[in-house]
Amino acid sequence: MVATKKPKVVSQNKILEKEVTASVKKYLMLRGWRPIRFQRTVMSGSFQAGEPGQADFLFVRYDSDALHAPGAGRLLWCEMKSPAGHLGPKQEEWIARERGRGALVWVVDDYAEFVKLYERTFGVAGQMRLG
Repeated sequence: MVATKKPKVVSQNKILEKEVTASVKKYLMLRGWRPIRFQRTVMSGSFQAGEPGQADFLFVRYDSDALHAPGAGRLLWCEMKSPAGHLGPKQEEWIARERGRGALVWVVDDYAEFVKLYERTFGVAGQMRLG
């Protein structure tokens, strides 16, 4: 008998990071946020983009009304994880540094909890621009 590699099976109950990401992106985009994806890229000796531990997404929402100056807006950094995921040391350092600068940085591993946090943080004003 020849040993064969078993195919990787994902449980129906196991939520993947890409599913959390898709849900959060859709929710925020419906509310007027623009997603900007970040991924660390290094080409030895010639090019580097991003920072070690940087969050996966920066969401930007412009406040374009009479009360705000042109270009005014809100920024929300999101590090996406599966419910079983965890932060690495560089991610923890990056998040602490950005929060220390005054940034809003969320680690999102549960869509329902994300929605509750969003509603508590942004209230009714955060629900505008639906549809």
